[in-house]
Amino acid sequence: MAIMNASYVETAPGAAGVHPFSPPEGWEGDADAYVSLMRKRFKDMNFRQEILFIAFFRRHSGETQFRGPFAGEAKGILDALCR
Repeated sequence: MAIMNASYVETAPGAAGVHPFSPPEGWEGDADAYVSLMRKRFKDMNFRQEILFIAFFRRHSGETQFRGPFAGEAKGILDALCR
């Protein structure tokens, strides 16, 4: 089991081994493709647990930093999960 830092969300391609919001290495999709990828990942129990853990942390701490080219999309996804 990996240790996850839920205080930041990394969306740069290639950090997927470390962060569920990161697309795979070499990925070149646009914002719509990113949201589709996140929907697909949410259906995968392994990614879903990590995504929900980050959402729980965000809801209860309110402090999350977003990095990478899809930071806005990741923030929107987490905000929706925190409602």
